[in-house]
Amino acid sequence: MVPNEEKGTSEWAKETGFLTVKMTGPSVRSGAILVQDLEAALSGLRTSLECLAKRKIEGPTLPRRGPRIKEVKARVRLYFRDYTPGSAVLKLELRPEQHELTTGLPGEEIVTEWMDGANALRDPARKMPESFDESVLSGIEMLNPLLTKGIDEFEFIWESGGRSRRAKYDAPASSRLKTLLLRPAANRRTVSGFLLSADFLSPDVKFTVFTDDGRPVPCTTPPERLGVVLEGLMNYVRISGDATVQKETGEIRSIRVDSLEVDRSAELLGRALPYDEIRDFWMGTELDQLMERQQVGPIPVGESPDWTPPSDEEWDRYLSALGRRRRPKLMEGE
Repeated sequence: MVPNEEKGTSEWAKETGFLTVKMTGPSVRSGAILVQDLEAALSGLRTSLECLAKRKIEGPTLPRRGPRIKEVKARVRLYFRDYTPGSAVLKLELRPEQHELTTGLPGEEIVTEWMDGANALRDPARKMPESFDESVLSGIEMLNPLLTKGIDEFEFIWESGGRSRRAKYDAPASSRLKTLLLRPAANRRTVSGFLLSADFLSPDVKFTVFTDDGRPVPCTTPPERLGVVLEGLMNYVRISGDATVQKETGEIRSIRVDSLEVDRSAELLGRALPYDEIRDFWMGTELDQLMERQQVGPIPVGESPDWTPPSDEEWDRYLSALGRRRRPKLMEGE
């Protein structure tokens, strides 16, 4: 994964790069790091790298779906390589075959730009890379809860072709990241609970957080935070944002979320949650029951439905989009 100078091109040689993640702090020294916390650290790294890859490959406007999404993820997919017993050091690798994809952007270039952006977070006077948009920063934000659990610092070391690069993420970097992500809120509130359902088909990402007493709080967040919502699904989360509040009771009706932290150590069972409602969301509802619930009745014969049928052009666009979504699955034999 180094430039091939003999050919005088930007072609990249087939070498394996290694990314080492080192955690330091009281929890590391006492051996009190939970597996869930290690998983959260790797999830934050993976999510932010994938978002950066999409930003670099597809430009500022990120399509939320499409046949190239698997290729984008494959570009920065990290494989577990090794660990150091008695400490919190994980060694990951980026394999040579990840440079044979058609995007033409080497995985190393994405990783090194991620390192530059992480280092920029620790220096308030340093300008952030343009590619570090809200989606990338939201992925890195997933590391923040670990900084309150006895981990003082993350150190990332990239090694490839005899070269190395280092980046650190600590409390000062976390503070600047929060400032970059913070949006003005007229009525800022914070809520904790389980994120148990989400809707990714609307323009914004919609999801519901169920508080400890089982009360649902409808939430929305920009599509750039899709990766963070996916990581929080079926987990205990702490969300903050601009809330809509009922004046008479002060009850939170909804929240426009700009911060989401995941706690993977909380247990789901034994909580006062509406399990029937959650089951209906995931398992679906019979058509007859849904029609009864929504009071949908049959259309009398000869009466035109109250909707405008799509034009031929709209049908063509729909069928074309459907074909593009189905084609990758057919190629995989699904």
